[in-house]
Amino acid sequence: MFGFIVLFSIILILIIWIIHWRGLFSAEGLGMAFLFLGVASDGIGLLIIHILNLNLVDIESELQLRFLPNIVLTIGLLSFFVGLLVSNPNRKSINYDLSEKSKKNKQKIIATGYFLIIMGLFMNIYTLYSWGFRSIQDYFSGLYMYSAMKRGGGFMDTGLSIAILGLSLLVAVSNSWRKQIFFILIILFISFILSTSKSGINTALIILFFTLYVFNKNLLKQIFKPLPLIVLFVIFFIGLGIKTQIKYGSTSGSSVSYSKTDILKVSTAVIGRRYGPFGLYRGYSFMVNRLVENPSLFFGTKIIESTVTGWIPRFVWVNKPEHPFHARGDLINEDRSIDIYANVAFTFAGYSFADNGYLSLVLYSLMGGFILGLIRKIIALQNKHPFPFILGYIFFSTHMSNSIAETGFLSLFYFIVFSSALFFVIFMILGLNNLLKTSVSSASHDGQYCGVK
Repeated sequence: MFGFIVLFSIILILIIWIIHWRGLFSAEGLGMAFLFLGVASDGIGLLIIHILNLNLVDIESELQLRFLPNIVLTIGLLSFFVGLLVSNPNRKSINYDLSEKSKKNKQKIIATGYFLIIMGLFMNIYTLYSWGFRSIQDYFSGLYMYSAMKRGGGFMDTGLSIAILGLSLLVAVSNSWRKQIFFILIILFISFILSTSKSGINTALIILFFTLYVFNKNLLKQIFKPLPLIVLFVIFFIGLGIKTQIKYGSTSGSSVSYSKTDILKVSTAVIGRRYGPFGLYRGYSFMVNRLVENPSLFFGTKIIESTVTGWIPRFVWVNKPEHPFHARGDLINEDRSIDIYANVAFTFAGYSFADNGYLSLVLYSLMGGFILGLIRKIIALQNKHPFPFILGYIFFSTHMSNSIAETGFLSLFYFIVFSSALFFVIFMILGLNNLLKTSVSSASHDGQYCGVK
């Protein structure tokens, strides 16, 4: 037990140090925060079981199960830290203070927000319509199979996140608390209805908080108080319990149960499968031990190949290989059961370790840290036209962060390409808007000049 506590403490200190160094509102900071939740809840849960002498698991076997995975994670974190240090040692906060901007700039931000809302909702609704959904009832009844069997065009599903980013901009730029609450309620509503994830509200709130941190820190400070946070957590918790039943079925039959007991039971079970001593970290621990016991199970180069090529659309690459973590419950589940529709979560260190053990662990973690640090450095250096770059970084960071904790850097290049495309679209829209205004102004000036002449 003493050895476990020491190694567990070292891991938590490393994660906290990286978060403190890089700041919470960054791709790497948020990613480490999600990783912290998984690791801390696992270790603390085991300690509680041991201290209270709860007869839930064989505590000695559980500690032994995590010994090697904890060492692997420590090496991965140190390599990740070095990668960040090499590419961007003096991290700079990314800010766009609205109080210092002119009314003209604020109008551009508002126009961009509405544009993102329209574009994002169109993308999301179009992809659902193209799959045959004609009503909310059809969508809810087919949500699980849609998520499980959809292949190709996944980038269109991120339209919801784009719309939420647009709404978050409107929250940040608004001076009216009524409008702010109105836009926040819309964010919560559409994230619950249109998200294919059972925890869509969680992702929406992360986008909102990150946007407020960059554009309106004062408003973020007002929201980051006990009462607003409790209200938002209750909404998330209730939404999680209801959306999980919609997606996977109710515990009491075909209809969704809205009773407090059932919602509490479902939401607690969902959170428990991700965090705590029976969550993702335990699955990661099984995976590391099974790979070491049977080296033939290592992936070779499949994971790094998927990382580099994952952004290529399936309509371009028809025979694109399947997700490397698809249907691999045999590695992470205690009973080796497999869900043929599921992509499992190998977690931060498991992603890097699975290809070639310690060699890929160090190399991939270094690569991930270096690229994340480089991206942040590039964004922070944009002084001439920072707004589109910052929006692209917010989109990238809020999507990449949870991915770092659950699947490592598997989606790194996918989100780089998509965020760059989003930045390019915004840049072009703003450029066309300025061009049109200049043309109208010039035409008006010429007309006045001709009249005087």
